[in-house]
Amino acid sequence: MATSSYIPVGRTSLVKRGEIDVQVQTEYAARPSPRMTTTLSHQGQVLHKVERPLPKLVETFEEQRSIETEMRKQHDEILGIIQQETEVAATQLQPRSPEAERRMTAYERLTAIPDVTHVYRVDNEGNLMEEDAIRFKKSFAIIFKGIAELMNLFARLPGSDGTREQGVCEVERSRLYFASIGTECFFIVIDPSDLSIDYERLIKSAVTTV
Repeated sequence: MATSSYIPVGRTSLVKRGEIDVQVQTEYAARPSPRMTTTLSHQGQVLHKVERPLPKLVETFEEQRSIETEMRKQHDEILGIIQQETEVAATQLQPRSPEAERRMTAYERLTAIPDVTHVYRVDNEGNLMEEDAIRFKKSFAIIFKGIAELMNLFARLPGSDGTREQGVCEVERSRLYFASIGTECFFIVIDPSDLSIDYERLIKSAVTTV
């Protein structure tokens, strides 16, 4: 199989910073030299680029998967920085260390997952914030009525102060997921761009990261 057949799949996200929509795109390029690049842009104007050279071309399926993992990490790190910093500035847009990534909240990690369009926070009693409840009920009326039953998927831990089991449940295939981190729960809405992406695995990783 030709080398050009091994092309790592890129990632694209849209992040809102105040009144500005920032498009974040991470992609692989083989020419003029192998590299992966994360580009931040607003209305077609490039704001910043983070480029990482690669030692060689991707020549096997295993290498392709490995580079895709590295691309995901770089993409998620940049998303986390944009969401946490007060300004989108070049001096702030440097990849986070693993320690900094671990300090991100579960909500931040969930919003950084590719193709996530909204994350609704739910307390352990099954209550959404008022404005979220209105929006969620409009989009998912039947599921909204059944929130109490969904909460029972993650049982309260014996002897705890209401902490629930951690876990992830696919509510609507590749569109809506329900997850628990123990102290609170989330509805995660997906607009899938690539059905080969294992969204459930990515969500599980986000809610179980220590």
